[in-house]
Amino acid sequence: MAETSNQRVTIPILLGVLLALFGFALGRSLLSTGFFQVYKWVLAGVLVVLVVAIEGRPLTSIGVRRPEEWDIWIGVGTGVFGLVSLGVVTAVVGWFGFEVGFAENGDAEPTIVALFLSL
Repeated sequence: MAETSNQRVTIPILLGVLLALFGFALGRSLLSTGFFQVYKWVLAGVLVVLVVAIEGRPLTSIGVRRPEEWDIWIGVGTGVFGLVSLGVVTAVVGWFGFEVGFAENGDAEPTIVALFLSL
């Protein structure tokens, strides 16, 4: 049976779908934290190559587009909100008598409490 153009494109599409659905979970369960950080970027790169080079679709087909002015303002606002909320949470945790930051022995518990309260 002769291979049609649909069959040639379907295999990379199925590979991309499988990578997108299960690649992250598979890497998380098999790799250590350091290797997993690299793996995430490699996985994203492979998916972009599948979409652009093999499928021949634009990046907008996976939700990547040029940022507009509104997007930039949302990013700046989110960053300012994050910094202000971190300062407020740090002050509130300090008012309750917890030490904010790392202790001399490297114990991260007070910092974790501050981060937990900020959620």
